[in-house]
Amino acid sequence: MMRRIIAIVLLSLAMLVLLAGCTPKEIRTIRIELGTVTHPRPNPDLPRVHRNLDDAVKLYPNNGEVYHYVGRVAAIEKRYADMAAAFDKSDKLTPKLKSQNDMIRQKAWKELFEIGKQQAGEQKLDSALYSFESSAICWPERYESLVNAAVVAAQLGNYKKAYQLSSQAYKVAPDTLIVIETHAKMCVADSQYTEGRTMFEKVLSKNPTDPDVMLALANLCRNMNDTSCAVDYLRRALEINKNDTAAWFDLGILYFHTRNYCQAQDCFLKVVQLSPSDQDAIINFAMSSINCADSIAQTDAAAANAIYQQCKSEMDKLTAANPNNCEGWRYLAISCAKLKLKDEANVALSKFQACEKGK
Repeated sequence: MMRRIIAIVLLSLAMLVLLAGCTPKEIRTIRIELGTVTHPRPNPDLPRVHRNLDDAVKLYPNNGEVYHYVGRVAAIEKRYADMAAAFDKSDKLTPKLKSQNDMIRQKAWKELFEIGKQQAGEQKLDSALYSFESSAICWPERYESLVNAAVVAAQLGNYKKAYQLSSQAYKVAPDTLIVIETHAKMCVADSQYTEGRTMFEKVLSKNPTDPDVMLALANLCRNMNDTSCAVDYLRRALEINKNDTAAWFDLGILYFHTRNYCQAQDCFLKVVQLSPSDQDAIINFAMSSINCADSIAQTDAAAANAIYQQCKSEMDKLTAANPNNCEGWRYLAISCAKLKLKDEANVALSKFQACEKGK
């Protein structure tokens, strides 16, 4: 029995020697210099490693372990594109090495991503962009790198690159909300309005009560000259946030340009009620009121006169508080004339003319 045990041990040792002898000397040398993934050698002789790697790549082009070491050296030297290419080849040739390759990919990704965040926080935007892009090369499945890179590129004013980076992120994670939102914004920044509209609609499908997304879609529709679409999204947003003066103002502008003067008047009146000091809104209210009243004067004189009177009242308040607002005097004169208040109209007209000369 003892002889049999000894024979088995000797056979095992012989097999180990045989297996060691089967490993090419170039690979054995690299193993010694680099150490393992979990316990790498602190200061490998990289020139020696490079010499052996050059030979190994030529002699053993289908050996996945060779490309594993090519990737490790590239990672040490911060050549991330070379690292990624080598590990991809190693994964295909020797799938069992993928877990080790992934450990290095992920370590490099984390280091670069954290550096990128710090650089972005310090407004070192060019460096941050490089770090985020490099981290994306190391671990392409992490959409965070591409999203952050897109945002930084946009901050640098490179909207084309921002769009390309956010497009890559969308391909990686097409159902992730932050990715869709970022890509939507970068589409708009790069004037890719049709795609941007599709992206914002996808965001809205995930957050159907978000007024900010509705307002973004309204702006997109306006850029695409789709007024009815813009009006629809503005009205939907205002159903949720009824005190959004900017949205009421924008809706009033759209109604005015489409000659829906009475609806425009209602919108600008809402702005004036919410923000009484907004002189632009007050003047737009006056313009809309005059046009609205004119459009119904033939069919409903009483209603028209009520609108002229309301316009006059607002212009009285505006010119009293801001006598240098020439447009206020203009629309006061017009509203008085519409109400057949000849003397008041002449006074307001004189004030308007004097105001214009004093500019």
